[in-house]
Parts: sequence; structure tokens; C-alpha cells
Amino acid sequence: MNYVRDIFSLRKMSKSALVILAPGSEEMEFVISVDVLRRAKINVTVGGLGTTSPIKCSRDVVIVPDVSLSDAAKQEYDAIILPGGLGGAKAMAESKEVGELLKRQESNNKLIAAICAAPTALLAHSIGTGKSITSYPSVQEQFKGSSYTYVNDKAVVQDGQLITSHCSTNRLIYAGVPVDFEVIDIAGTEDGNDDLDYAITSIKRNGVAIKGNIETKSEEAGVISRNVALRNELDLFVNVMNCRTYPGVVTRHQKPIDILIVRQNTEGEYAMLEHESVPGVVESMKVVTRENSERVARYAFEYARQHGRKKVTTIHKANIMKLSDGLFLQVSRELANEYPEIEHNDMIIDNCCMQLVSNPYQFDVMNTTNLYGTIITNVICGLIGGAGLLSGKNYGDHYAIFEPGTRNTGTAIAGKNIANPVAMLNAAVDMLNHLGHKHHATIISEAIYKTIVEDNIRTADIGGSSSSTEIVENVIKYLSTKVTHWYTLVEAAVAQKLLRMLSSISQQRLPTDFLPHFKTNGLFSKY
Repeated sequence: MNYVRDIFSLRKMSKSALVILAPGSEEMEFVISVDVLRRAKINVTVGGLGTTSPIKCSRDVVIVPDVSLSDAAKQEYDAIILPGGLGGAKAMAESKEVGELLKRQESNNKLIAAICAAPTALLAHSIGTGKSITSYPSVQEQFKGSSYTYVNDKAVVQDGQLITSHCSTNRLIYAGVPVDFEVIDIAGTEDGNDDLDYAITSIKRNGVAIKGNIETKSEEAGVISRNVALRNELDLFVNVMNCRTYPGVVTRHQKPIDILIVRQNTEGEYAMLEHESVPGVVESMKVVTRENSERVARYAFEYARQHGRKKVTTIHKANIMKLSDGLFLQVSRELANEYPEIEHNDMIIDNCCMQLVSNPYQFDVMNTTNLYGTIITNVICGLIGGAGLLSGKNYGDHYAIFEPGTRNTGTAIAGKNIANPVAMLNAAVDMLNHLGHKHHATIISEAIYKTIVEDNIRTADIGGSSSSTEIVENVIKYLSTKVTHWYTLVEAAVAQKLLRMLSSISQQRLPTDFLPHFKTNGLFSKY
């Protein structure tokens, strides 16, 4: 198959590139860079750091270099590429031979490209000082206080003859998922309001989003939670959590739990309407409407009907809040008449919490208001292994957002590499199922199961000692055995920039058939 179109005059060129391979290098970043450049008829040499013997890469894939790096250094190259991988980057950062080679390349004003963690080698050898760069997020801290200008919002950064990339934080790429992402970072400070507005605009444009919990640091009255503002603006009226016992995770109950929680998502106590009527007296309004109560109750009954569930339990406090919760309960009872095959009962929230702990098996589908839903989901998460496992789905008539289920910010463990990433990975699975990519969702689910259950790689919250990174890397390792093509957009984009520079044809584009598993939709134009 002719993978490179005639537009590439590179076929007739004699440009050369050296790719440095070290123990612990990231094999996917290495393979993609070499493959794309060689298909474009660039003369690529693979130089092994300190050896011509087979080199074991980060996922135990063994690759044989063409020559040793010392022999490769006897020639000049139009470009030098450093693949990532924490082990490989560390080896290159500590190598005097690599440092001398990069300094010679820089003094000759020739191209240098570093992927993922490899920009740390540039830092170690003072290559490209003063330039704009990016890197894999976990090594970003190493650049604090340096002369580099660190760029967070671009996957690939080019500054003169230096090209760096942060690799792909979109792990779905490793499963060959045909989904592109528009990444938006929202600051936790008040300055993040503009970011939130942009995020809302993006979701309205794309229809679907996946997110972590957005922190709202201000405790001032009148400052609305950004998570609440997001749900209200997009009218995501229902939150759904499928609370199932996770295989292999020890819990207090031996029999598996399987409860679906359907939660009203936009009103109730979370209407965020508070005021101080007189000094020392604060009033908080609880808003319950018939329309939204009916929408969430109908979702619960329809879900039960379509998925073979037998019972819907409405959770309330109508014995005390007779008008607000009374309306919510009344609507549920009225709607239950339209679903005679489904049993309906109701339970007061405080009794519900006790019943969940003592006998969770009496529940099937739970229909509840906003605040009670928060309480119930946290109780159930405690029963089945903690907040780090379950995902949540937010639906409206037009948009959908997927996120970790309990919506904890996790600030106490931020930056420690100990947070359980499974809830976010499961949110990605939910999103893919929603988009119709069920095959890819299944592959990722299998990878999570293999990691947690078969390989016993777990964070401390579920009885293990592994880091967040180790779980994610093991998931990726499994995915690499299931996906035929390992091409990722970022590495291909790095290769594309090299091709453009080497050929001096600025209008070039990599052919889309380089990436048979992706709908590129003009993605390369971003880089």
C-alpha cells in the first residue's frame, strides 16, 4: 500500500534523522517516530545508548538498535529525536555522550525533538535554554525555576529548531478510540470563571464531555459552585450512578451489590439560593419543581423498564418537608401508575442510610433529590470499596457529561500520585458506550479488570500499594496487546513537524491513512 502520497517530495531527498534508544524508552513513541519518518523516506538511524545489543523498553518490548550511539555520533544528522519513557529519559539525562551529541546538534542549528519525559534530558544538558517547551505532565515540576517557558495548553510545541511534546494525556488513544478531545483547564481561583465559560461553550459545541471535579476555592456568599453552575447551564437534570461491587475488592458484604441511583441534578438544596435576612439569621431556599421531579422520576422508571429492573424506591424527607419533598414524592407515586410492571415504594432518607448499611440488597433503582443523592452515593461507595472506583453520568436533553461518581476534589492527595484513577477510567468507558464505541469501551473495561483483579495492581484505598501512574501504565500495557495500530496523534504530530522542517514544504500534511483507526478531522492542523 502506498502510504505516502506524491505530495511528499521527501522521496527524492536525502535527509537523515537519529533516534536515540535507551533502556526504559517508551516503545510506542519510538516506533511511531521511526515508522512515520521512514515511510516518508527519511534515512533513520536508531542509536542504542551504550550498546548495539537488544534494549528492553518501558513495557518490556525488546528493540535492537541499528548501531551504538557512539558509532552513530560519528555522523551528522538533520534531526535527532528523543523518545520518552521515564527510564529512558533518565538514562539520556545522565549520559555525557547524549549531552555532547545534543550540544553539537544545537550548535549546528539542526532539529532536536523530545517526546513525553525526554525534555528532562534537554534540561539536564542545557539544550534550548530560554525556549518554549512542554513535557509529560508528571515531570513538569522539574522545569520550575528554569530558563524555559513551559507551555501547558499545546500537545506539541515548536520553538525554532526545538520540538517538544507532552505525549498523549488522552489515554483513550492507546485503545484506538476514534474520539478527538478539546482539552480545557479550569483554574481553581476566581480567574477560572472565564475558563468555565469556555468549557460550557465547548460542551455546547461538542455535546459530550468528560471531566474531573472542578474546585471552587472561594467560601464567600454568592459564589456559586462551578460544578453546580455547569450542570444548571447545560440543564443536566439527572445524575446516574451504577453502584456495583467491584470484582476482587474486599467489602463488608459478601454478596455482590447492584444498585442504580437516579438523582435530581439541578435543584433542591443545590439551587444555591441563600441570604442573610437579618444579622445572624441565614435562610437557604430549597427549590423543587413538578417538571424536574417528573423528568428524573420518569428517567428512573424508563431505565428500570428497559434494563429489566424490578423496583424503584423514592428517597425523601416528606414527613418533615411536606411541601418540597412532598411534591417530589407525589410526582413519583403518580408516575408509578404508568409502569404497573415495576414495583414502587418510598423510604425516608435517614432510614435509607441505615438500611443501605444493614441490607443493601433490598434496593434496585433509587430515585432521589439532589442532596440525598449525594449522601446515598457516598454511603454506597463506602460499602463497595471507596470513592475511587465508581463513575457518574450526567444527562440532559442535549448534553452529557461523564465524571468520577462521588465528585470529591481530592485536594488532600493531589500531586502525591496515590489517587485511584479507576473512577475516571470508568467514566471514559461510560462516555464511549454513550457515543456508541462499545467495542473500545469493552477493551478498556477488560484492561481495568486485568489490572485490578488479575495483576493485583491497586492504590492504597483498595488494599494495594501501587501509584496512580502504575495503574494507568498497566492499563495501557494491556491495551497495546489488543490494538493493532499504535499510532497516536501526538507522536505522529511530532513526526509531521519534523517532516515539514526537513522538507521545507510548509503546506504538507501527513496522509490520514497513516492513522487508520482515527477520525483525524483535521487534528494535525492544531499542531
